Amino acid sequence: MMLESTIIEIDGVFLGTAVLFTSGLLRFHAVHDSVRALHNQLLPDLDSLRHKVGLHFRKVRHPPVARELKRRGPRKGRAGQDC
Repeated sequence: MMLESTIIEIDGVFLGTAVLFTSGLLRFHAVHDSVRALHNQLLPDLDSLRHKVGLHFRKVRHPPVARELKRRGPRKGRAGQDC
């Protein structure tokens, strides 16, 4: 039986809800495509759930290659033009 639910929002994006059941566990109900892989995951507390969802969302949203390119900026070609 469901007792309550809490909205999970990361960086202003609604990702889903944490649903508390009588067992004391939280189940994540994903509504955003970027976190579908975590749909129905069970976690012991709200902080753990938010942390896991946030890490996954940021990883999918900004993969390591994109973050590295953003940090370094565009590469320059032979004549100083962007590649």
